[in-house]
Amino acid sequence: MDDKKQGVLGRLIEYIDHNGLDVQTYPGVVEPGYDDVFMIAADWNGPSSCIDDKWDWENTGKEFVLTKNGRRRARTKRIGDFIERYFEGDVVVEWNDEWTGCYECGKAFRMSPDCYSWLPYYVMGDGWIMCGDCAKENVEDCLAEYIDSQDRAIMDWMMKGAGEAGFVCALDDPWFGERVCRRFQTGWHEHQNDTPKKALEELYLLCDEDVKKGKRFFEDKYEYLFAITGKGQFDIDWTVLIRKREV
Repeated sequence: MDDKKQGVLGRLIEYIDHNGLDVQTYPGVVEPGYDDVFMIAADWNGPSSCIDDKWDWENTGKEFVLTKNGRRRARTKRIGDFIERYFEGDVVVEWNDEWTGCYECGKAFRMSPDCYSWLPYYVMGDGWIMCGDCAKENVEDCLAEYIDSQDRAIMDWMMKGAGEAGFVCALDDPWFGERVCRRFQTGWHEHQNDTPKKALEELYLLCDEDVKKGKRFFEDKYEYLFAITGKGQFDIDWTVLIRKREV
C-alpha cells in the first residue's frame, strides 16, 4: 500500500471511531488461502429495504425516514463500497459475524466455514482465542486445552507441533503400518460410527483384557489427544495421539 492510501486509511479509521460505527479493524489476515492485508469487518448490508422495519425506519406522519440506527447502517455501507473501490485489494472488507482477531497478534481469521472441508485455524481457551500462526509458537500451552479431553480435538495443522511435543500415533493404520496414524470416521453413512469412547476402550483393551484395569493402566501411563485430520460434507476423519505422562 502506498503512502497516499495509508493516509486515507488512517483518516477513514479516525472517521469510523469518531462516529462510533460497529466496525472492526485487523492489521492483517492469517486465515489459510487469504491474502495477508489490512481487513475491515462489519455488517455491510445497509438499512433494511422494508419500511416496516422499525429498527431502521420511522414514520414522521408525512414520510418514512431513516432512524439513527438506519443512518448509521447506511453510512457503514457507503464506507464498505468506498473501500472496495478505492483500495483495490490493499484493504479488504469482510462480514463481522464470520471473522475475529487473534488475542496475540491481532490478525484476522474465520470463525465460520466457507466450504465443507474448512477446519478452524485457531485455538480457543478460557477467555482467549489465538490464531494458528501464534498457536504454533505456543504449542504446549495450546495443547493443554485438549489433553485428556473426549470433547475437543486439535486440527490437522497442529499435528506437527504435537509430534514435536512428544505425541505419537496411538494406533497404526492397518494398511500403511507405522507411516500413518489409524483413521477413525464419524458421519452419516453406514459404518461411520466411531466415537472417542470406543477408540479409548480399544486402547484400554490393548493394556489389559479387563477394560477397567486397562483404563487405569493407560490413564496412569499416557496422555492422549484427539486430532481431526479431514472433514467432508457428511463426515469427519480423526485419529488418536498419545505420549507418556510425566511422573
